[in-house]
Amino acid sequence: MSQGFWARRRPGWAAAGLIIALVAMTAWLLRAKSGVNTATVLALPVAVLSVLVAVRGLWPSPPLARVAPELADRVAQERGRARQQALGMTGDALPAPMSFRTPLPQYEPELMRWRSDGGPEHGTLTDIAKFYQSMERGRMVVLGEPGSGKTMLATQLVIDLVKGLPDGELKPGARPPVPVWLSLSSLDLGEDNLLASVGADEVAARLNQWMAEEMVAAYPVSGLSRPVAERMVRERWVLPVLDGLDEMDSPSHDAEDPQRPRAAAVVRALNTGTGRRPVVLVCRRGEYGQLARSATTDEEKPVLQDATQIVLQPLDAPAICDYLIRRFPGEQRETIATRWQNIQIALQAPSSPGQAKDSLTGVLSNPWLLSLAATAYRDDKSDPGQLTRLPVDSIGEYLLSLQIPVATRRRQGPGGDHYQPDDVHTWLSTLVQHLEQTSSNKKLHWSPTDLRLERLWPIAGQKTVLRLSRLASVALLATGFAILGLLWVHANGRWYPGNPAGWFGLLVAVMGIPIIVYSISPDPTLERLSLRFTSSANRKRLAAWLAIAPVFALGI
Repeated sequence: MSQGFWARRRPGWAAAGLIIALVAMTAWLLRAKSGVNTATVLALPVAVLSVLVAVRGLWPSPPLARVAPELADRVAQERGRARQQALGMTGDALPAPMSFRTPLPQYEPELMRWRSDGGPEHGTLTDIAKFYQSMERGRMVVLGEPGSGKTMLATQLVIDLVKGLPDGELKPGARPPVPVWLSLSSLDLGEDNLLASVGADEVAARLNQWMAEEMVAAYPVSGLSRPVAERMVRERWVLPVLDGLDEMDSPSHDAEDPQRPRAAAVVRALNTGTGRRPVVLVCRRGEYGQLARSATTDEEKPVLQDATQIVLQPLDAPAICDYLIRRFPGEQRETIATRWQNIQIALQAPSSPGQAKDSLTGVLSNPWLLSLAATAYRDDKSDPGQLTRLPVDSIGEYLLSLQIPVATRRRQGPGGDHYQPDDVHTWLSTLVQHLEQTSSNKKLHWSPTDLRLERLWPIAGQKTVLRLSRLASVALLATGFAILGLLWVHANGRWYPGNPAGWFGLLVAVMGIPIIVYSISPDPTLERLSLRFTSSANRKRLAAWLAIAPVFALGI
């Protein structure tokens, strides 16, 4: 069986083991002369646990109409923060004015589909939400070259759709879904060679389960438990915006026929069923084209059916200049800062389409490189005119080399001193190695691009952390046995068993059980613990538990 089978059932096995242990201990103590008192004491946690389980079962789940607006606000906050970090800006951090179009037969013949989802033929960053809402089913694929702004466009779509949601609780009868941005690179579908034999329905079930898990982990909201998230996914309260379809599969050694079994499995899962759910997929154009051209035993190619595909376009010179004027305004309106004027002149110089591609305009037409240039020369004393004096093919690498020194000059450490660029380079190299190792590890298969605080523990050494977590489990178990031992001593008046069976049980408890626990203890996982009681729902829940606790104590 897969590791996921046991991981999903560990709480159930733990509860069953605890009940069996308590029942066996109680039965053994009842055989002793003074065991009844101890058994009565041992019945206390069983009774309390039973009452808690009953109360938890009767506790009503929060209505989805109330959870959805809070989830939407958290998603918008997280994506807004991610956009600010990516652009190195504060406030309303708007990226470059990107544009897109639908596929053309002369450029993307493999993407031409008559079964699209409608929508105009062209669009821009500012009207992406309106473009999406013009579709009939809400199924869209965002395509583009590396650095073309695919994630930024998807982020803008999420933020704009959240802004368009009605205020207050969403009505179940007429509710627009809440857009939720998720990274597909962290989705584990098992062994690649087995995916072809797995049915689309089974992959769809795993995809829905993963989306619910990621929602709870990435967007902590009051009332958003895993069962609630699973229900929101199942009943289509959310619009999945799935980024990184091209990052799911490992690089293929066969450039002519690269295999993308994971991406193909996700697309097949999203195509299953007659009522195909609204979804937004984000992928590189080349990798998605490979999927469209790949051989398959199915009648349909592994591309998203009944969906509109859009292709991001390179920025032209006027769009680049408009972005730089907005980032670095001059003293007069609609002018650029003096130190950027040489760049503006170079961008506005007349050139043929072929020459523009191999010029500074061609480099900065990539939104990611344009953002790197704006970050590298953000300081008022810097000279962006250096870019006009560099060979065109070296500008991208040069801009990358400036990022760490610029960041260390702008930010101070906890002690007020600036970080050293060499130290930051070493730390980033460690994080890159961590991503490579954990993404290629078949047991973990974490995202090769996304960093999460609760998943950084392997950097300290997987074996070391695993041993420490197992020792902590044994220590907790030993503490429990120590408490039981003290109760036993209190009830019997002696420190040792009075018969061979008692000695045997004691040796098993002291030596055998800790060894078993140490051997089968799972890998350490960190969970987010929310102790915030700022929302009214959390305050009411805390007040209810505080009111119930004295009743339990008096009754017992």
